[in-house]
Amino acid sequence: MSVMRVRVSFSMLVSSILGFVIAVPFSLLAGFLASPILYEYQMGRVDIGPGSVGTEALPDTPIAASIADMEQMGRFTIEVRRDFMSASSHRALKWNDQTYYTIDLPSGERIAALINFKALTDMAYTDSRPLAPDTLLPIGQWVEWKHPGSDEKSYKNYYDGLYTDFSHYVDMSGDPGNLPTKSGAFGQVMIVVFLILYIFFWRLSYRIGVKKGFLKPDPPLFKRR
Repeated sequence: MSVMRVRVSFSMLVSSILGFVIAVPFSLLAGFLASPILYEYQMGRVDIGPGSVGTEALPDTPIAASIADMEQMGRFTIEVRRDFMSASSHRALKWNDQTYYTIDLPSGERIAALINFKALTDMAYTDSRPLAPDTLLPIGQWVEWKHPGSDEKSYKNYYDGLYTDFSHYVDMSGDPGNLPTKSGAFGQVMIVVFLILYIFFWRLSYRIGVKKGFLKPDPPLFKRR
């Protein structure tokens, strides 16, 4: 029976450390220089203007009370009680790194929604709401909820039809709920540049070291015994 053993030579270790040490400052410099450009590009591709999905409801934004309303309106808001967050948080569904909150519509239908909670609009006290003023959720749209058939079957078996319609959800997050950040752009640039430079300087350090006699040539990476 043959066994594959991985051998890491001293030359490989030294050249790897040198590649890391050289790549770090250059990748940091690239992050400082290029990340503002990437950030501006990313911000230019998002829709955060008034009336866009995930922003605060406008005075003329229609209020949906049923799934049929949402299908007809295109973009809309939903009116909920002020205690909506605390009431719905225990019914939130974690799905593919997203949190879907449960909304009970006036029609009696129950739906899932991604919500940008920074764009809620608290309605003022009026004669019709003397005790419990309501809140308008951000502008949303009724979109298709794509998930593999196996996930859908498992979900339905586990949650036993928690939602009236599992094929769609309300997107009230949009771009405002997922805005790029300067730190995120910096990290993206730095990681990409670091990986490229690390591999380059690792191999370059090894070749120069072997050529100058400072390092011994590498033995085979894998040795069969």
